[in-house]
Amino acid sequence: MASKHAILGLTRAAAVEWGAKGIRVNCINPGPIESRMMASIEEGVSPGEAVAVHEGFAATIPMKRYGTPDEVAGVVAFLASDDAAYVNGAAYTVDGGMTAA
Repeated sequence: MASKHAILGLTRAAAVEWGAKGIRVNCINPGPIESRMMASIEEGVSPGEAVAVHEGFAATIPMKRYGTPDEVAGVVAFLASDDAAYVNGAAYTVDGGMTAA
C-alpha cells in the first residue's frame, strides 16, 4: 500500500512541477488484468489450481471478472489524446470496482 501512495504522491508532485511547461502527469492503477503475470501469480498461490484461484479472486471483484489489456489501453489512449488536455495530476483506477468495495 505504501508503494501505491508513493506513486500517487510522485504523480501529483510531478504534475505541479511540470504542468506550466505543458507536460501532463497522470497515473493508472490497474487491478487484476488478464495476463501472463496474473496467470503466474495464480499458479504460484496454489500450484495446479490456478483456475480455482482465478475464479475465487474474480468473485471478489464487483464486476466479477478481471480486466483486459484493452480496457487499460483505452484509459491510456484517452490520457494521451487531446480530450485529456486539461487532465493533470489524476489517478485513474481500472479495477472493476475493487477499491470501491
